[in-house]
Amino acid sequence: MDDDLQPGRQHDRQGEYTPAGWYPLEGEMRYWDGWQWTQHYQERSPHLSPYLGVATDARTNGVEVAFAWVLTIVTLGYFLPWAVAATRGKSNSLAIGLLNFLLGWTLIGWVVALVLACLAHQVTAVATFPRR
Repeated sequence: MDDDLQPGRQHDRQGEYTPAGWYPLEGEMRYWDGWQWTQHYQERSPHLSPYLGVATDARTNGVEVAFAWVLTIVTLGYFLPWAVAATRGKSNSLAIGLLNFLLGWTLIGWVVALVLACLAHQVTAVATFPRR
């Protein structure tokens, strides 16, 4: 089997697996079950674009971002995980900030908060858009 078709090889740029669905491959649509390509094929519709629209839970709040970065600078980097989460628009950025505030002094808590801030966003919807 081709390297492109190996299970777990279809990743997005942030390391998350691509959700199950129909995707263009070699001139036709092929079904990806979330882990590997299946043997299901269908001809590509001329009315569908080869691109998919993906919606995530990313929401950026300018006030939170500014406050997080000012606090990060004032504390010499202590609140860096919160600033990263706020800048990236993580839906749980306030929880990451609270974790950073309460457990960041343990270094393990700080690293855990930074890892949470850098994780990929959750995909909330995937859609194909008709060609205009």
